[in-house]
Amino acid sequence: MKHLFSFSSCQSRKCALFPAKKIQWICSALLALLVVVSCKDDETEQPKVNPYIPADPTEVVLNATITTAENRNLMTGLHWTDNDSIGLFVKLNGDYISGGYLLKAGTLSNEGKTGIFTGSVHWEKKSLQHNFYAYYPKTTEVNDAARVPVSLPAVQNQNGITDTYRDAYNVLVAYSKVVTAPKDITKPELNKPVEMDFISAYSALEFRFASYKETGLTISKITIHSDNRDFTVQNGFLDLTKGDFETDYAKIYGGIRSDSVVLNIANPTEVPVSTRKTVILGNDGSKPADPKLVFPAYFLVLPNINVPMKDESKLDERWTVTLETNKGPFTRVFTRREMSPGQKYVIEYVVLTTDDGSGAVNPGDDDPGAPWAGAIVQPEEIDNANKTIAIYEPGQLAWVAKMVNEKSYTELNSLGVDSFFREYTVVLEQNINLGAHEWTPIGNASTYKDCFQGTLDGKGYFISNLTIKSAHDVGNYAYVGLFGYCGAKAIKNVNVKNANIGPINMADFGMSYVGGIAAYAPGYHATVFSKCSFEGSITSSTGIHTYPTGGIVGKAESGSITECVSSAKINGTSATKYSALADMGGIAGSIAGCRIKACRFDGELKGTGNWNAGGIVGYASGGSVIACKNEGSIFSDGAQAQLGGIVGDCRCDIVACYNTGAISAPGAASAYDSKGVGGIVGTQYTGSKVLDAKGNLLKACYSTGKITVARGYNSYAGNIIGQYNSFVSSLGVVCNEVINNYYLQSTMTGDTPPDSQPGRVTKFSSTAWPSSSMVGWGIGDGSGDNKYWNKDFPLSPGMIFPTLYWEYIE
Repeated sequence: MKHLFSFSSCQSRKCALFPAKKIQWICSALLALLVVVSCKDDETEQPKVNPYIPADPTEVVLNATITTAENRNLMTGLHWTDNDSIGLFVKLNGDYISGGYLLKAGTLSNEGKTGIFTGSVHWEKKSLQHNFYAYYPKTTEVNDAARVPVSLPAVQNQNGITDTYRDAYNVLVAYSKVVTAPKDITKPELNKPVEMDFISAYSALEFRFASYKETGLTISKITIHSDNRDFTVQNGFLDLTKGDFETDYAKIYGGIRSDSVVLNIANPTEVPVSTRKTVILGNDGSKPADPKLVFPAYFLVLPNINVPMKDESKLDERWTVTLETNKGPFTRVFTRREMSPGQKYVIEYVVLTTDDGSGAVNPGDDDPGAPWAGAIVQPEEIDNANKTIAIYEPGQLAWVAKMVNEKSYTELNSLGVDSFFREYTVVLEQNINLGAHEWTPIGNASTYKDCFQGTLDGKGYFISNLTIKSAHDVGNYAYVGLFGYCGAKAIKNVNVKNANIGPINMADFGMSYVGGIAAYAPGYHATVFSKCSFEGSITSSTGIHTYPTGGIVGKAESGSITECVSSAKINGTSATKYSALADMGGIAGSIAGCRIKACRFDGELKGTGNWNAGGIVGYASGGSVIACKNEGSIFSDGAQAQLGGIVGDCRCDIVACYNTGAISAPGAASAYDSKGVGGIVGTQYTGSKVLDAKGNLLKACYSTGKITVARGYNSYAGNIIGQYNSFVSSLGVVCNEVINNYYLQSTMTGDTPPDSQPGRVTKFSSTAWPSSSMVGWGIGDGSGDNKYWNKDFPLSPGMIFPTLYWEYIE
């Protein structure tokens, strides 16, 4: 919240607020403060207050008005109240004057948004430089500018949709630029105005809730928990004497801190209904909340840019939001926002109270089912006429694995089932709890014939507690995942959660593949993965050979992966050297001709050693990545790491994708250093001059994630592309085209993007903002070329960036 304070002085008689032993007064003139707080608000007419005439010439008058500012929209309900006061300190030529001035509230307007404050303050010496430092509210006497008390409660309160930010919680601080006292301080007409910008010491989170297609939901309590940082502070303090105060404003020191904050809502009203699962139509985060569309909830929290992470190795933090409602508890995990002092961040949360019928999720069915005792059981419902096999318990799914891995042609044929389940669909009819028993992947051979070749339809049910601790190798190969060597026609609507794969040492194998849903999908079968999800951990290590690891698929040589979500936490150790890098991706470790579309990653990738790592794909030697987003963090300390928010090592097309995750490559420089680190692509390699005249395309993407790189002998880093290679083919066509990509200002820590010609890689700004008429930025439903962005396309910069069509499906 920003206020513009204008000061002027008037002639006065002597005032002795400062200790006489320390200060020798040159003049007894007092500074009379006429303060006009003004902020742009085009929608609201400014309240008026009648001019105040001081009865005593020693009296300082401050006319204060609180309004809403464009970029500091912290509070919607802050009012001055009776006996409010503002604390003021003065710094003279770099030294603080001991003792604080008090400006106390006098008359107030009916609305409480304007007030007249009175107190005493004066110039210290004529012709010398002064600074003024102020804070609000001044509830106690503070005489030390180095210890201005602040306290942010871990339990906050809100009364329905009103009673937003309480005055006592919201600490405002301000400093003036250097002001030189007039040569004659007895002549007020010589004084120049003093301007001060007031800003909140805290950040604000505003959650806007709606219920997906169901009425009657009310929220009584909201808890936010951070897994890596603190939200609140008790008995902390501001130090106005710190040199960084004039740039950071409000860094809070000391105090007892908490990683959780609770909001109790008294008299909650019914949450409005949304017809979409992830967005509230008509809601605009840059405007005040509309109670007809959303139920707003307001938190004041610590600005996390000034709060260190508890575990720096985690790179990032996650916020777990838990709701207590009249229809039971609901929980959702968000990627943290970068919060600065005085700024508000709007987050939409559509509560899915029932299954929406899409089959992709089943949020209302939390019963994991009876844990597997280890027995293998033949399914009872085998429908040969419709070629379906119903799975009701874990042992029946293990039977499918046994039939494939043991090549049980005779047993399957005796049941009338085709070998390797060709043309059959295996259907989950309820949640499957594998009970942390060691799972043998479905398909452990290494030939295209001896693998599962049917369809698995999970119908949105969960497979929980998938546990794999050994490689289940076949000869010199290892395949690790729910499926191993996978030749399925399709795997759809399969949700794996609470998985624990590894730690597994792959050093003894020539090649190994690890994937949450499938380890390896060979090109011969062109498997289609759709509407699958994976949540859990994957931990493994390799020797000198490469191996791909992915949240959904380890390596996909063809086929497609669409509408899949990965929350995998992948931790890999690679001993590869020089040009042989292991591959790690949030969706797929490696792809060749596979097409990936409308997928999301929000987990963690952490590689020790050399890795090709990307939020969607680690290494792509062909295929495409379209309309995907990455919210997860990416890390590798290898000297040759290739890290990208979407693809690490790229030889494929990337269209309409965006990254908000943090990327870190802290590896020390070496003689073999050749890192490529970028917000979208780590290294973009050339296509074939003979086979592919157009090379690869990077179009209509953006990145807002933080990038940290330790630069070495031959390293490259950029906001969009780390290392970029281009060429002109024999046909005269410029290959590896980069078109209409954007990045957020100051996302890089040490470099500017390569090839930043206009129209290729551009910094977001008020004059550089994508338009839906630009190539690659078209609005549509994803069915047509270049129409991948949602129809609620933001028209100008603000707190909201463009989002993809599938994020707002009705």
